[in-house]
Amino acid sequence: ISLGKIVVCAAGNAGSFDQFNIRFPATIPGVIRVGSVNAHGRASAFTSIGGAHVDAAGPGENILSTWLAPVAQHGEQTWSAPFVAGMQPNDWYQFSNGTSMAAPFIAGVIAWLLAYDRSLETAERPRRLRNAHCVKDLLGRLCFNPSGDLGAGRGTLNLKNILELPAQFDYLLNQIC
Repeated sequence: ISLGKIVVCAAGNAGSFDQFNIRFPATIPGVIRVGSVNAHGRASAFTSIGGAHVDAAGPGENILSTWLAPVAQHGEQTWSAPFVAGMQPNDWYQFSNGTSMAAPFIAGVIAWLLAYDRSLETAERPRRLRNAHCVKDLLGRLCFNPSGDLGAGRGTLNLKNILELPAQFDYLLNQIC
């Protein structure tokens, strides 16, 4: 974190309002903490929210993951793989829930924001997203949480304005970094 790297972590799945239930390493200062929301943008019941602020929330329920799906073979549970006879590709993986499912969505969006900022870099306009503080500030301005769910933190990302109005992205960066 001190080397200028942006670190994104799942907040945890303790799912209560306990004072300190956001899990390590999301408790480290400077880390982008990610909660989970369902398909309706509401905080998932399992999302940890206590003791630290969730910076952004991403889809974390019923996500097709890269976990291999269990398959019963000869009465024993084994793990499926592409070479198991008779299995179709959509049978190889299972759906999963958790803030660990949401964190990659937010990490991907942050990577896109960093690349977009770098693409605007010129001698007159230096790159602005250089540290986690700037990224957290930007997320706070891009997130939308109309329900006010604590588990959704600042909310889900709304990138429509950036995609349609690149000058607004630069304006936001000028305000925070």
